[in-house]
Amino acid sequence: MGTRARGAAMGLIILALLPAGAARATLPRDAEEFAARMKREAVTPDGAAKLWFEAIFVYAKEATRDGGRRMLSQIMLDTKWEQNAYFVDRMKNKRYVFASYARGATPENHYQMDPDDFALVIVGSEKDRFRDQAWRVDLKSSGADAKRPLVLDKGDDGLWRVHVYSDIYADVKAP
Repeated sequence: MGTRARGAAMGLIILALLPAGAARATLPRDAEEFAARMKREAVTPDGAAKLWFEAIFVYAKEATRDGGRRMLSQIMLDTKWEQNAYFVDRMKNKRYVFASYARGATPENHYQMDPDDFALVIVGSEKDRFRDQAWRVDLKSSGADAKRPLVLDKGDDGLWRVHVYSDIYADVKAP
């Protein structure tokens, strides 16, 4: 089997391993739908990480920014995230930084991806070594050389929320 055929076969295997509907979920329409999805999907750190990116993509559009703001406030432990001017600037003006974590989005294709149908490139997911009740999800950005961590904490409600995220919005290669 040639290199191309092996690559295609691996892609099909990865798609087959995805839970039914997981790759086809559209962005939440409002904070209520987001809250309902959190109850189903934020029961795992990887699911909460995906929802956080979805909330970012909702916030990134000016027309849906208020809904995105409410979603981010639900999925993040940082209640003052809007005071982080660098993070907010990245969401508003450099959405491609976050798109760079989607499978298939690259600097060469200007980080093109469909926010309604994307998969994160997760290269590691394990209990955090430094914090009790915390989980580390390592993500690969196609615009960066090294993996980047997203740290989540599990709440009393059993749901995971984003706690440490500063490495995620660091610069990536320009499109």
